Amino acid sequence: MNGPALVASVPRLYPDQLSCEVETGGRRLLLIARGCPDLVLGDRLAVMGVAKPLRDGADSFLLLKGIEGRLEPVRLERTERGAGIYRLADAWRRDFVSLTDRYLPKRVAAVVQALAFNLDTRLDDVTEDRLRATGTVHIVSVSGLHVFVIAAATMFALSMLPLPRPWQIGLLALILGLYAIATGMNVPTLRAMGMGLLGLAAYLFRREPDVPSALAAMAVGSLLWRPNAIFEPGFQLSFLTVAGLALFAPSGLDVADGLRPWLKHRGVEVLRVSLVAGIFSAPIVAYHFGELPLLWIPANLLIAAVVAPIVVGSLLSQPIAALFPPLGVGILVLIGTLAGWVLWVVDALGSLPGSTVSLPGFSAYLLVPLYGAMLLMWRPRVRRP
Repeated sequence: MNGPALVASVPRLYPDQLSCEVETGGRRLLLIARGCPDLVLGDRLAVMGVAKPLRDGADSFLLLKGIEGRLEPVRLERTERGAGIYRLADAWRRDFVSLTDRYLPKRVAAVVQALAFNLDTRLDDVTEDRLRATGTVHIVSVSGLHVFVIAAATMFALSMLPLPRPWQIGLLALILGLYAIATGMNVPTLRAMGMGLLGLAAYLFRREPDVPSALAAMAVGSLLWRPNAIFEPGFQLSFLTVAGLALFAPSGLDVADGLRPWLKHRGVEVLRVSLVAGIFSAPIVAYHFGELPLLWIPANLLIAAVVAPIVVGSLLSQPIAALFPPLGVGILVLIGTLAGWVLWVVDALGSLPGSTVSLPGFSAYLLVPLYGAMLLMWRPRVRRP
């Protein structure tokens, strides 16, 4: 083919290539470009290349997104740049990749990049296999946990400034929007961002946040934007897991009740959250991937404590390294040590024999009574004054 094309998705960065969706001639194709050219969402291109059909069976997930084939360019030229916010988000992400590649070991840098910017495309095959075997692959895919950590840290910093709460929420929305673009605008990130902003907006109207309503609103909005997303594993895992946490997660305990009760409650809460998340995600994982990890509870418990420091520390190390290089690099090296702990856990547990169970394929209709039975176990918690 030889003609114009529009970059229609945030490009995914690999170690030696880049892929993104492009619209050309009324079709949506997956463009694969060698050398990671400087492309962003919204760029207009002049492309000369070879369009190939999707591989039978192997690319079924691309069909769900409306992608009809692959495009391998021979010559690629940008004729018009995308919006400034897309370029800013891409520059943020690429600068972080360059920084971590420079100062961290290759495998550790890949884990930090995946945790901070959803760059799971840079993980090696061994690491990916161990993450799946331990049921911790969601840790290195930017999702609600990562957005919550960033939103909480950002709101804490903004609360130190003499700004009205509406201005703080507006600035948070801009920061989360930029982060969502930099991490690929995936469904879990957008869902978490929308739910978080809806929860904060409740304050402006003197209402309490309602997690199930916010979750339903984001599900409807996501499906109006991309109806086929309902068939994607990421969409199903994101919304079903959060729904389970909203219904079965424990209520909070204030630190004013005493340090020991608070710490004990937090420990029980982490265990229960890991258990609920695993139970609600296991059927979807078994259906789509045909395997069930058996060590996901200990693996998640061992890793959960370092996720927030890695995400926050990674994002802070970048601007600090630009202003005070020794301090920024020192923070990054410390983050690399925490990421090394993540690798040690998944290597130790994921290499154990029998860490996963392979399951035969089954009908998706079996998921309906299974999740229905889970919902029947829910009981509303009555708050007593």
